Amino acid sequence: MIYVAAVDINAFSDGELKINETVKKRIEKSASESEKKLRAAAYHAMFLLLERFFDDGCCPKQNLELRYTGEGKPYFDKPNDDNNGLQNVPSISISHDKLVAVAAISDSKTVGVDVQGASIPKRRMERVAARFFAPVNKTEKISNGIDDDIKLFFVNGENLLDISEGFSVKESDSEKETFDFLAKWTRLEAVMKAEGGGFSEYPSIEELLLSYKTKTFVLTKDKDEYVITIAK
Repeated sequence: MIYVAAVDINAFSDGELKINETVKKRIEKSASESEKKLRAAAYHAMFLLLERFFDDGCCPKQNLELRYTGEGKPYFDKPNDDNNGLQNVPSISISHDKLVAVAAISDSKTVGVDVQGASIPKRRMERVAARFFAPVNKTEKISNGIDDDIKLFFVNGENLLDISEGFSVKESDSEKETFDFLAKWTRLEAVMKAEGGGFSEYPSIEELLLSYKTKTFVLTKDKDEYVITIAK
């Protein structure tokens, strides 16, 4: 089971944010005020998803602490004084771009999510594709897609709404150059986030891509579109 929540960062005030002190301190290290707001929104969505995950019985309800790997990947872990090691801890991932932040939570061992807005200069697409897309082009037709139950939500204050009540959603089937590029780019980023490292740490990205399943969606907010890919 995978739950994904999207947030329009202009849809709520800072006072509504459901984040703890660990997250606040982490966010303060962000480069700009806009990035701080995006990251705060992503974590807000993540904590709402965790509550929903517990309520729906997808994972045993338990005390969890948010921690970070050396590479900066967020993850949940049990407090040091919690000896109940038999309970599964959900995996998490966050992403943000422009005015949208996204969080994902899963009962699988790993999960990664990436979001990119559809407006991107063609020259930049060409540079990125030339540098990174060789392994993606080799694996995109033979890798399997996620067949788990995926629930999509829109964050409205402290509530999670069915995605149809906020963003409209459609699976990516466009043959337009931009969406073809973004589907590949978000797939690569989502897999890297699930793995928890950077490009330099994985000389054989092609093998890594083949070890993950992915699914790509397009979210439409007003007249703007965002491509989201989930990896597990």
